[in-house]
Amino acid sequence: MAIAIPAFGRLKPEQRAHIADSLRRELSKVTTPADSLPILYDIYDLSSRDEQKKMAWQILHTGQRADDLPAIMDMLRQLGNFNIKSDTTIKRLISINAALPENEVQKGTNLYLNIMLATHNVQYLSEAERQKLLTQALVRRETKKSDLFSDIQELYTLALYLGGSSKGGMYKDYVDRLNKEIERLPAQNLSVRNLFYTSSATYYAKNFEYERSLEADRQLLKNVSNLEKRYSEGGRKYRNFDMVRYTAYRRMLCNYKALTLKEVDSINNLALALVRINPDVKAEHESNPRERIYWLMAHKEYAQAIPLIKTFLTSQNDDNNNDYRLQLLRMLKEAATATGDDATLLFALKEYNDQLEEYFRLNAEGIYRELQVRYDVNELKSKNHQLDIQTRDLRLATERQIILVSVIGVCILLLLVILIHRRYTNMRIRCRDLEEQLEEFNVDGKSLRDIHKDKLH
Repeated sequence: MAIAIPAFGRLKPEQRAHIADSLRRELSKVTTPADSLPILYDIYDLSSRDEQKKMAWQILHTGQRADDLPAIMDMLRQLGNFNIKSDTTIKRLISINAALPENEVQKGTNLYLNIMLATHNVQYLSEAERQKLLTQALVRRETKKSDLFSDIQELYTLALYLGGSSKGGMYKDYVDRLNKEIERLPAQNLSVRNLFYTSSATYYAKNFEYERSLEADRQLLKNVSNLEKRYSEGGRKYRNFDMVRYTAYRRMLCNYKALTLKEVDSINNLALALVRINPDVKAEHESNPRERIYWLMAHKEYAQAIPLIKTFLTSQNDDNNNDYRLQLLRMLKEAATATGDDATLLFALKEYNDQLEEYFRLNAEGIYRELQVRYDVNELKSKNHQLDIQTRDLRLATERQIILVSVIGVCILLLLVILIHRRYTNMRIRCRDLEEQLEEFNVDGKSLRDIHKDKLH
């Protein structure tokens, strides 16, 4: 299995801080927004994630003053990611992007931000609100969009909503269909591709589809390398994706059953190299031992894996949820059985059975919700169909009234024509009679004049 190895040996934290201080002094001397942008970007790329969150708005506003469209859209996407908890902020970012000239990158940024908005809705809306949005999205989906970006937005939204309520057949179907559509995106829209590969790799890993999960992460790492190269060629020499790479490597290790030991060691070494050079990655590594757990399990180092798994299962880590918990309890069962640790095995079996019951309960609820969504969709479609019928009937009734009025109008017009024709005919007859009487009168007058002349002679 070939994995792209990034160029390590990056700057140490103290070197980053020293360079950032020098860049800030340089920034104080420039006078135009366009000259400020490259320096701001370098400071941004050298900063920690918390510092980047603060700088993103500054770079966005500087990009707007410099009328630098790539910088504006780049920061819009970054801010969308940073502000996933605020739908108001994301909507504001969508509005800013909508005012920019339309091109492939602008449409891709709009897609990215709308996916962020849908992600927020899945995470923070109530189940009832989410189901309502899901039903509406499914009805809209009945007509395939002619625009690729709109089509992907609808599919992605559906996949997110279904993923938040169910992991049944509908969800898998939309993930598979979305995968095909994502491949049709223009090459420059790597940010949207990366979003999808991350979510699909996680989904497949949690559902024990190891090969598909590995393939999604391979695609993600390939895209990350292309992005890093693109940024480097654009002058951003300090831009890196260490955290993205680290989480991808860790996720790949959870699929160790589909990897050789050589591949496991190779991926693990890549992850540890990032731990050594990046403080944010190091902090993540120390707070979340899953990468170490997977490596130990792959090498059957069960005695060392057991305390780490137990520590993780009792932690407050965000990853200590139902999906990862079930996966790690299975590993704990395997490790306890192999080492003859009966106490740990008893703990693991009890927790595993409890987790399975919860898993089946949630799965059953998910299937119920999926059926409820299908029912709601059919009901809404039925209402729409009835509305279409009523609209059609109203249109037909209106057309019949128009036809009836038209027929009556034609009849009246025809009657008027007949009356006018009869009157015209009568007038012609009367005119002929008058002409004949006039002619007779003229003849009689002439005769009288002739008689009068004879008498005079």
